[in-house]
Amino acid sequence: MSTPVFLPTSQKGGNGGTKYDDLATYPQITNYRLAKINYWTNSSIIRGIQFEWEGPRGEIFTGDVHGGSADTFRSFTLNPGERIVVITGRAGSRVDALTFITNQGKHDSSGSDLDACEAIFVVLENLE
Repeated sequence: MSTPVFLPTSQKGGNGGTKYDDLATYPQITNYRLAKINYWTNSSIIRGIQFEWEGPRGEIFTGDVHGGSADTFRSFTLNPGERIVVITGRAGSRVDALTFITNQGKHDSSGSDLDACEAIFVVLENLE
């Protein structure tokens, strides 16, 4: 498997948010796989996001919630061997749409006006 290449654009979101990097904050999860993405939405914006990582012995590490909770909770679970290959989103003053696509063709979308999404993060990886 090739090493993923991350191409972030400028920082997105509302005032008061802070940049985060779970892998830098929790170096013990470097060899863990991304197992689940939890996120919270209300009416038209993404309020918070959290990642769950699975270790080599099946142990689960749940990262911090980035942002806040809201009315609607959603989660996107990845199967063993499944990887996120594209993340797109739309943002003005706040992130209001996200779409995740995996190497197995599975996708999950949330937010408003999904047809008008612009890429805010793209993960480039060998899809074989």
